Amino acid sequence: KALVISVILAHARMQNQRLDRPPILLLDDIASHLDAERRQALFDLTGELSAQVWFSGTDHMSFSPISRDATVIRLDHGKIL
Repeated sequence: KALVISVILAHARMQNQRLDRPPILLLDDIASHLDAERRQALFDLTGELSAQVWFSGTDHMSFSPISRDATVIRLDHGKIL
């Protein structure tokens, strides 16, 4: 999984450099598939991209490392908390 994620991030970086268009990434439930160290590395790498990055997931604790630097939207039964 970490290898696939690294390919996606490399492609996003290449797109920005080659086309001069910052990418928009939607990473659906990706954080839950990584251990804490790799999750932090993912957050660090996406923070370095000139990109708009959206993470989604069901475990809000997975996103606690970026909660100060990101806009976090929590839903409960279809309602924004």
